[in-house]
Amino acid sequence: MFKAFLTIFSGGLLGKILGVLRELLLAALFGTTAPVGAYRIAQTATLVPINFFTAESLNAGFIPLYKRYLNSEPAKAQTLFWVLKSLIFLISIMIMLFLYFGASIWVKVMAPGFDSHILDVTASFVEVMSLSVPFYIIGSLLSYLEMGNDGYTLTSIRPSIQSIGLIAGTIAAFWFKQPVYLAWGFTGAYITFFILGYLRLTKLGLLTWPSNWIWPETFEVLKSFWQTIRSLLLLPFMLQGNIAVERIIASLMGVSVVAALDYAKFVTETGINLLAVPLGLAGLSIFSNISDKEQNKRIQQVITVILLITVPVSAFLAIHSETLVHLLYERGNFNRESVNLTQTVLLGLGLGFWAQVSSYVLIKIMNAQLRNREVVKYMGIALGANALTNILLYQTLGPLALGVGTSVYGIILFLLTIKALKITEVTLPQLFWLSIGVILYAPVGVFLLGQGWLGLALSTLIFLFFWVIYIAAVPLLRKSAGSLLEAFQPKVNQIMKKYRSSHEG
Repeated sequence: MFKAFLTIFSGGLLGKILGVLRELLLAALFGTTAPVGAYRIAQTATLVPINFFTAESLNAGFIPLYKRYLNSEPAKAQTLFWVLKSLIFLISIMIMLFLYFGASIWVKVMAPGFDSHILDVTASFVEVMSLSVPFYIIGSLLSYLEMGNDGYTLTSIRPSIQSIGLIAGTIAAFWFKQPVYLAWGFTGAYITFFILGYLRLTKLGLLTWPSNWIWPETFEVLKSFWQTIRSLLLLPFMLQGNIAVERIIASLMGVSVVAALDYAKFVTETGINLLAVPLGLAGLSIFSNISDKEQNKRIQQVITVILLITVPVSAFLAIHSETLVHLLYERGNFNRESVNLTQTVLLGLGLGFWAQVSSYVLIKIMNAQLRNREVVKYMGIALGANALTNILLYQTLGPLALGVGTSVYGIILFLLTIKALKITEVTLPQLFWLSIGVILYAPVGVFLLGQGWLGLALSTLIFLFFWVIYIAAVPLLRKSAGSLLEAFQPKVNQIMKKYRSSHEG
């Protein structure tokens, strides 16, 4: 699992470095102006119908079932892939046509707070993005096929390709003064990803037809897939419905809030994509093939390490939200108003960052165990709490409600999943001691708030010093830190062995 995590993490890290460049460029050239708000809504409007039919149900259903077939009946594994590919291609064409011809109506639903001019711009973005739908969906399936064969290259390069496409689109939109090129950057990225995925899997020999295509067997495979995902079918509706509610609420507070929401989410999603996604996707493949006893042991190891890292980071994000936003974004068209809006959302997101990362990984582990009915129930409760928080509190808290809602979602989902996986006895004591650490660190962090890169560097050093001392002083946390070091030890030994060999030679 550690090797798979490193492969996806390294690709995700490069993608996030490019993503930082992309967001900085977008902030400097466009700030929180109308084109950015229109682009964010158009992206959501495009992804919502895509994710209704793919997303969680596709990766959580396909990978575990494909992996099991591959180990017992390889021909059925290939049958599963080709049948799904045909079905989702037809679905993708229908989604593309819906988005292209219904763009004007759809964006009015997604952004009721936008005026007619911004709605027209948003609709033009959706029309362009709709062309990417077949490439986006089939490209995702290709990456899951590679993952089912213990390969993670496509998953690791996807963030980089997306960022490169959006960087190119941002530059073109600014240079030619045509905001629609932002949308072409999105579309071009996913066409490129599909082509690279097709070429790679063809080279690896993973796109071959089943050796024996038998129609009764095809129906048997489809039946097994249906049994795997049927309890998950509500999940995309709940997820995308929650995203739609969030965007609608943001649009009611103004186009600048829509833009600020994504700038803030980029900061927390960087951590989620670098930590939670690699661990979660690797877990989908690995936890499908190990004993219950080994699963429980690994779950405990993974979650204790995640909490040890993310709880302190959550405190840092919440306390230093304004400094981070100022240093990352405040230049060009990203003015003081943009900073205030974005840091307010980031403050709310930071409160539950640790829970978002932890619960994502735990949900993927439950997917691997084929406990999908429970997953839907728990996520439904958490997503409902998120939507209610946004609806009930946005008039009182303003943009802060958007961040707080996401944190409420993460915390509720975390509590439900640790109970379901029977790891409360391990996680709650650790969470208690980490919370005590946050209470002790908070006044130190607030007192030492600094301006500029030098101030942030000093705050970071004090943050690291505090947590190293605190973790070393608490026996339970010290033990968890030991588990983290043990995970890296084989890799360190391997590097040292190579060094000695080259030195002796």
